[in-house]
Parts: sequence; structure tokens; C-alpha cells
Amino acid sequence: MSSYAAIHPNWEQPRANMVDGYSLEMTAKETEGLREAAPLIRPGTQIAVTFLPGEEMSQRVDAAVLVRELGFEPIVHLSARRLTSEAELDQYLSDITTKAGVKRVFIIAGDLGNMEINARIDESDIAGIKDGQDATFTVDAFAGRTFSAKVKQIRMAPQVLSNVVTYTVVLKTPNPDGMLLPGMTVLANIVTNRTPGAMTVPMAALRYRPRTIVASRDPNAAPADPGRP
Repeated sequence: MSSYAAIHPNWEQPRANMVDGYSLEMTAKETEGLREAAPLIRPGTQIAVTFLPGEEMSQRVDAAVLVRELGFEPIVHLSARRLTSEAELDQYLSDITTKAGVKRVFIIAGDLGNMEINARIDESDIAGIKDGQDATFTVDAFAGRTFSAKVKQIRMAPQVLSNVVTYTVVLKTPNPDGMLLPGMTVLANIVTNRTPGAMTVPMAALRYRPRTIVASRDPNAAPADPGRP
């Protein structure tokens, strides 16, 4: 007999000190969850406030303010590529320092000279994907041009959408001229097998259409069309 089970913590242990010695992380939308968990968190614990898409700047500031009010130390994330202007940066830094007393900021700034692609691979194909495999991809912005990449990582967390299971495969590619920009749509192909020395021929060479010859005693009869079977 087999059954499905889920791994969970040992609930019999005291929960009051479960997070001692650790820093925590929250999104700007998880303020109510922080209020509920606050009694179990040691005062002064560092709590990072993430910088995710779909959130307003004011939400992130309010979350940092709440972290400070509850007696914890807010460390605010700052995603450089999601900022639209220098004025927005100045206003954000002013708000989190004056309103929430933020002393440390965690800056997330990727190197545009090297880019990563998060490709979704169906579970039926994931067994053939390995680290270091070659890949190629195209982007709509540069029609007709093919870029090269390599498999960097296969993430173990599956994604299920409409009963379809996919895995995220991270591809790395150089971007020395800065042509590739974050957020571009990519069509990628990963080379899972090679056959050296193989000959390729066009499909037309494999088609055979025999000529049809019709015998007739009539000397005035039209010849048969060789293009018809």
C-alpha cells in the first residue's frame, strides 16, 4: 500500500525560539502575517522587505514602517532595474529613512553584460536536460538573429498550471554589446544530443514519384502526363 504525505516541522518543539538567530524576509503585502507572527520573533530581528513587481512604492514603505514599529530591524531590498528614474530612487530612499528609520539597504543590480533566461521545460523533456548543454535562442526585437547560450541550472521546484507540470531551466548567455534587455520574450532550443558525422538531406530527396506509361495502339493518342501517378 502506498500513500502521499507531506514533510512538516516537528510541531512538538516549543515555537517561541524557532527563529532565533535568523533573519527573515517578507513581501510588502504580508503585513498582517507579520503582525500575527511578531510574538514569536525576537525583538531586533532583521527582517528584509522584498522589492517585487506588482507592488507600489508606498506599500514597501508602509511594510518597513511596520517592521520598525513592531520592534524589528527593517532591511529594504532595492531592485535597480525596476526603478524608472533617479527621482524615484531619491524619493524612495528619503521615505524609508525618515519614516521607517532604515539603516541598511540590500541592492539588487544585475550585470547586463551577462544575462540569464528562465525557460520553462515540460516534464516529459526535462530528463534530457543537463548542466552545460548548448542552447540557442531568438528574440522578437532582433528577427533573423540567433544567440547562443548554455544551461546553467535546473531548478527543482515544479510549476503546475492547468495540470501541466513544467520546470525552470536557467540559461546563461553573454551580452557584451548590451543588445539583450531584461524582460524580452525568448524562444529557446536546447541541444540534448549530437550525432557527429551525420549527413543531412532535404526531404524532397526522399520522395519518389514513379512515371506512368500508358500503352496505346492509337498513333494519334496524346502521351500520358508523367507528373500524374
